[in-house]
Amino acid sequence: MRGRLVEYMLTQLFKRYADSRDFIDRVIQTLFSKALLIMISMLTGVIVARALGPDGRGEFAVIITVAALGAQFATLGLHSSNTYLLARNRSLLGRLIGNSLSVSIVVGSLAGVVAVAALATGNSVDHVGETSLWLIVAAVPTLTFLTLLRNLLLGLYETARHNLAELGEKLLVLGFLSGLMVFDRMSPMTAFSGTLLASIAVAVVVARWLVVQSDGLSCSLNLLKENLGFSMRAYLSTLLFLLVARLDVILVAHFLGEAQTGLFAVAYGLGELLTMVAVVTGSIMFPYLARESDRNVRWLFARRSVFVIGFIVSLIGLISLPLASDMLVLLYGKSYEPGASVYVFLVPGMIFLSISTILMNYFAAEGMPFIVVITPAIALITKLVLGMCWIPAHGINGAAVSLTMTYAVVLLVAAGYALAWCRRERTLRSDTVNQITSK
Repeated sequence: MRGRLVEYMLTQLFKRYADSRDFIDRVIQTLFSKALLIMISMLTGVIVARALGPDGRGEFAVIITVAALGAQFATLGLHSSNTYLLARNRSLLGRLIGNSLSVSIVVGSLAGVVAVAALATGNSVDHVGETSLWLIVAAVPTLTFLTLLRNLLLGLYETARHNLAELGEKLLVLGFLSGLMVFDRMSPMTAFSGTLLASIAVAVVVARWLVVQSDGLSCSLNLLKENLGFSMRAYLSTLLFLLVARLDVILVAHFLGEAQTGLFAVAYGLGELLTMVAVVTGSIMFPYLARESDRNVRWLFARRSVFVIGFIVSLIGLISLPLASDMLVLLYGKSYEPGASVYVFLVPGMIFLSISTILMNYFAAEGMPFIVVITPAIALITKLVLGMCWIPAHGINGAAVSLTMTYAVVLLVAAGYALAWCRRERTLRSDTVNQITSK
């Protein structure tokens, strides 16, 4: 009964593709896969938080954040252009794999060194060891390559393999960290080593399968140049959004120390779960819209998604508010209870972010207009100003409020652009009809 209800709701949401069982099945499959991923991630987070405590959890959060930022710097926007190009032309697979590997090795290694250099100069990372710094250097190219490979899977509409790769990585991390805890070997460095080993293993498996599906592995500088405009706009957009999302971890660590960073990281991770429905919808929607030639259909699809996703996330967020304190204590222990107020302040922001995620995927399918760069740039400036003012004065609650206000700005800018585009399109269609009628 529940399965049929979910299927009916998705059919109504994706009415344009209601005749495609393939599309509906992919959405349902990914939603259940993400639900399983959430449970695995929460269990992993509980193990790390309980084994390391707030201080160790804070150090681990800083290391993970720096590695993720380094990998995001190194993608050069290929994560989006890979999906976009492959959805339109499958014969590009071999060249896209080769370009992805080359960029990961060259740019990823450079980004890893820069990330470590930036981390080493910070006042908040005095306890990060030299071994952890070298692991970050190795992690950045690996995470970059894995990100690019996963988006190739989406471009091939291999949703099941994409989901399996994510699940496999999380399960490997969970198994490794569980072993560390059982044998009392858990530390921020060993925990990070576990995540790195899992990423390497999954990247090897996915790469091998993709190469078999291609006509042969090769590099194409011309292909990279031809799509540089699209990829760089995607690159800047993703990078700026990641900076907006992760900047608080760095600012809290700088102003308040590792213990408060651990509290904020746990509360933010719980709040980020609210965006999963939007992330799933957007990731599957993007390649389908990329090959859709009718702009009116694309907008109708996005508009319907905005309302449905906004309603679902708002409902889940409201239900979870009174349970925040109990969830944190149950999952992470009594020492993390102060993070409940952070979660409460973050919920509206996660709703705003979910709606914005749908709009940004729609803009990407429209060919990456510059609004995808302008919006997060405005958000980053807003977040930096509010964070610098409110975190020293109001602590981690100030960080949460500043992030929610930033995502409100993101939604206002994105929605304003979308509505303005609709009015412009209606005017152009009206003028065209009048010209034809007058003739």
